[in-house]
Amino acid sequence: MWTSIGDELKMGIPENPRIREQKQKYLSNKSYLHDVTLRAEPYMYWIAGQVKKRNMPMELVLLPIVESAFDPHATSGANAAGIWQIIPSTGRNYGLKTDPQL
Repeated sequence: MWTSIGDELKMGIPENPRIREQKQKYLSNKSYLHDVTLRAEPYMYWIAGQVKKRNMPMELVLLPIVESAFDPHATSGANAAGIWQIIPSTGRNYGLKTDPQL
């Protein structure tokens, strides 16, 4: 799955110190990446299929790594929640169901 996603990544990555720093942070912490990939498993096929079906950039599949490390119980100080870190007002605007058990 990860290989097929990687094959479809098309956005260029700008060269700047902050991006290099973050990239190095991820690459130097193999156990963190391993844990993230395990948490991502239940979601990856479905998300990738939906992104592909809608002809959206495959990079969107990777966004939850940055937003929540694919932790469905992640929350933020801004009251964002879930793997996508959606705030309540955005959820309401899109008619998303809110439930502490989801």
